[in-house]
This record gives sequence, C-alpha cells and structure tokens, in this order.
Amino acid sequence: MLKQGSIIRARVYDPQGQNPKIRPLVVVTPTAEISETAPIAVVAITGEIGDPPADDEIELPFHPRGTSLSRLTKRCVAKCTWQESIVKDDVVEQKGFLETKYLTRILNKISEIDAAECEPDQN
Repeated sequence: MLKQGSIIRARVYDPQGQNPKIRPLVVVTPTAEISETAPIAVVAITGEIGDPPADDEIELPFHPRGTSLSRLTKRCVAKCTWQESIVKDDVVEQKGFLETKYLTRILNKISEIDAAECEPDQN
C-alpha cells in the first residue's frame, strides 16, 4: 500500500525538466490524501551528494544488500528542493519505507524551503 514515507520508483524529469527516467522518490503526500487519481507529492532521491551534503539534502538509511527498511542500496539523499507531482499510475515499483525520523526531517526541510520562498525580498 502506498503511503507517506514510501520509497518508490517512478518516471520523472530532472530538475531542469529534461532527461526523463525512472528514479527513486519519497512520497510526502499524507497517506489519507493518496487516491487512485489525485496528484501525489514526492521528493527525488539522488546519489549525487555534496561533501558535506547541501542544506536541502537529507541523508537516507541504506544497506548494500538492500536489507534496511528503506531498501536503498547505496549512500543517497532526499533532495528536498527537487519536488515532483505524480499519479499512482506513474509508480513502477514500491521499494521500501522511511522511518519517522527521516520522514520528519524531509517534511521539516520542505516547510523551511516553502517558507523561505514566501518571504518578501529584503532588497
């Protein structure tokens, strides 16, 4: 069952709106709002990580054999500024699930980003 915190794979474009491919994503839409037809908000997962990770990146749990709850197999981050909207039919695979502490960090970062975008320019 698809729910908030699910790690899925679906076809999305890169942040420049190009290079469509099947990518790992974290579902951030509240579970009660997920339906067959409603848009589902997701955040992209990427293995391209800054050193240290950028302010908009939340490191995710992984295990090389995919035995963690997330089912991720390499070091990666949720890129919180890379938000997409999909529908349930776009989902190719449901992989794993994030523990509450990781999901909370992602949701808090999204709120922080949204609040910063709404602030009037001080110049």
